[in-house]
Amino acid sequence: MEIKSKWKMIFAIVIAFIFIFEIVALGVLGGGANIWGGSEEEQVMTGTTVFSGIIRTYNPYLVVPEGVSEETKAELRAMDGVQDVSETVDGTLIETETRDDVYPIGLYLRENNLTTLAVANIAMPSIIEVELDNGSIINASVSNIAVSVVTEPIVDVDTEVTLTMIVEITERVITAYGRPTILMDEEDLEIDATVLSVNYLYTYVIAWEERNSVNMTNLSQYGEVDYQKKNTVYFDQELAIDEVMEKKDLDYVEYIDQYSLECSDDFANRTRIENDFGANITLPDSTLNLVSNGSVALPYQGEINYHYVLLLSEDLLEDNEIELESGQFYSVNSTVKLELSVTSMGDRVVSVDSIAIK
Repeated sequence: MEIKSKWKMIFAIVIAFIFIFEIVALGVLGGGANIWGGSEEEQVMTGTTVFSGIIRTYNPYLVVPEGVSEETKAELRAMDGVQDVSETVDGTLIETETRDDVYPIGLYLRENNLTTLAVANIAMPSIIEVELDNGSIINASVSNIAVSVVTEPIVDVDTEVTLTMIVEITERVITAYGRPTILMDEEDLEIDATVLSVNYLYTYVIAWEERNSVNMTNLSQYGEVDYQKKNTVYFDQELAIDEVMEKKDLDYVEYIDQYSLECSDDFANRTRIENDFGANITLPDSTLNLVSNGSVALPYQGEINYHYVLLLSEDLLEDNEIELESGQFYSVNSTVKLELSVTSMGDRVVSVDSIAIK
């Protein structure tokens, strides 16, 4: 048998085994049969447990259910630790050279916005707490059951994670389990960060009749400039067709329809356009955005925010430099306190759901 076919078969067997084992376990739980041997008088109880376990290994393969592009396949085949990449009915199968290669390859795929699945083998504590179906709580011992969980490999081996599963207990010993799931934790954190750099973000509102006063050449000395100039005039009431035909000959009109007009770039006579079209028009403001590394004073109405690059004081993320905008000013090298809402698996933050300066 070819190695490729062998691994495809092994992967299918493992996934099928996990699925069938859960079905059998759940069938036992529902029917009360005793497939484990022993006296019929032994009391069989079922319940749910939540406990902490350690990921000891991953099986040496990953699956990308949605598949990967040919370009990504070529990149994967060139990576250290990848033995083969092939297609299966379940998605793209990535066979690794060792079990230790699963996590870094899964991390690489996650960074490329691809979700992968692997089989994690979890070491359980010797005693776990179980809530029985009747609501009572008991402690049950583990009888050499290794828990295999299909999960995204986003934490490394030897990481402690939280699991939940349905269990069957005979004489306070767990004899079967079903539906094992690694739980994500949601938590709020406070952490200090150091300001590495700060940029000033100016947003100015420029009145329609003043829009030609903005000198882009002079402004470029301050930093990045984005000017969204509006030459449009909106009609509050729809014009009749004959009015459109009449007004299109005005010397400043570039384009006109029943709802709006575009005037020439250098035309800014508000009084004249109001005389030509009446008061039922809207003259939109233009917007000037300026990013500078220092303070700027311009004769326009506007607001200022600050864009920070911050260094977290703890190893919380893969890259502990983060970017954040705030209306509060902090100088370079100062310390700020951040409030974060995160989703984590074990000791790894999977996503930062919100972040703000406290």
